[in-house]
Amino acid sequence: MPVHTIGVGLVASIAVPIFQAGTRRSCFPNTHIVIHQASLHGLGGGEVNMLDDEIKNSLKLNSRVLDVICLRSGVARDQLIQDTRKTDLLLNAEEALRYGPHGLVDEIITTWPF
Repeated sequence: MPVHTIGVGLVASIAVPIFQAGTRRSCFPNTHIVIHQASLHGLGGGEVNMLDDEIKNSLKLNSRVLDVICLRSGVARDQLIQDTRKTDLLLNAEEALRYGPHGLVDEIITTWPF
């Protein structure tokens, strides 16, 4: 069954692969998409072995998210890693439409499609 995802305002972080899951991906002209590498949030304490587990889990999550974005946009994994290695990749609607052979969005809309 087709799923239409619509980006409104800001599509960032873990929302990006969810947005990519749509069979039809639309966004409004003022929408921005932010892609970044996974980050570690639980470094405030705990056992060292827990830190190791968190790093392993973050690396797995990061790999899966990159896979989804690469699959849908057609951008090479090495390019995506380079684009997001040290900073966020912030794209406006037009840039998202052109990012990779398939883009991060399929169309820019100005009214709700339903």
